[in-house]
Amino acid sequence: MKPSLTSAAILSSLPQLPAFPQIVMHILKALDDDNSSMTVLVNHLQRDPVIAGRILSAANRSSQPGRRALGGISAAVSYIGMRRVREIVLATSLVDFSRKAQGSRFFWEHSLAVGICTQELAREFSLNLDYALVAGLLHDIGKLWMSYLYPKEHQEVLDLIAQQLRPVCEIEREVFGMDHCRIGEVVAEHWGLPADIIEAIGQHHQPDHPELGMLAAITHVAEAISNGLDLPCRDENQVVDLSDKAIRVIGLDWNSDVHDLLGRMDARFRYATTLLQ
Repeated sequence: MKPSLTSAAILSSLPQLPAFPQIVMHILKALDDDNSSMTVLVNHLQRDPVIAGRILSAANRSSQPGRRALGGISAAVSYIGMRRVREIVLATSLVDFSRKAQGSRFFWEHSLAVGICTQELAREFSLNLDYALVAGLLHDIGKLWMSYLYPKEHQEVLDLIAQQLRPVCEIEREVFGMDHCRIGEVVAEHWGLPADIIEAIGQHHQPDHPELGMLAAITHVAEAISNGLDLPCRDENQVVDLSDKAIRVIGLDWNSDVHDLLGRMDARFRYATTLLQ
């Protein structure tokens, strides 16, 4: 029987999911707070030994050979900088959230790849890097919701995708009555995420939307690039949808030298997967 999905039904089901990591909200709020300090961030980090350990690991990997190992969070944050710390915290928190929600290894690696590609595109076009990372990491949160709460129906979607050359959202609407973009949009609104991130989650498969925003366009293009780069590696990876409109909205010129951009995406993904094992 097809689930009778409404926004209200989705919201009522959210307590069944693992709790959304509050440190993500603290970071996003701190971006708009001129009075936010490193001390406040360090206090949040020290409450989470997993995140703290990964920051220390990243700082010590970045240090020069022979240098004494950094042993404290404050020293590690000072060494690698606030921007890098925020990236590690956001990626770690959201990847661990998908694991708790029984997301497959491919799911969190794909989300990580799209997050990194979205952020690197945002860097090229002077968008908020933290918003871009979160948008990419959460772009498929609707799929995670489907697989966690309706595993049988979600498997039916996967089987139909393997059998038929049709858009994934079309198949999802047949099975669920709603696609993962709309489900993710409802979930993101409930979590109180910034409007640009909500739009990116909801529109990354609707790049021809008449009011397509910059972050949504970048997320759409980033997912296509991650598949083109085979991040993560799997036989099914292919670029099936790349909107000309999204490319125009971004201002991306494929005729220019994008080798360095694609190289950074590939290298960062491979490093991040090692860090997050």
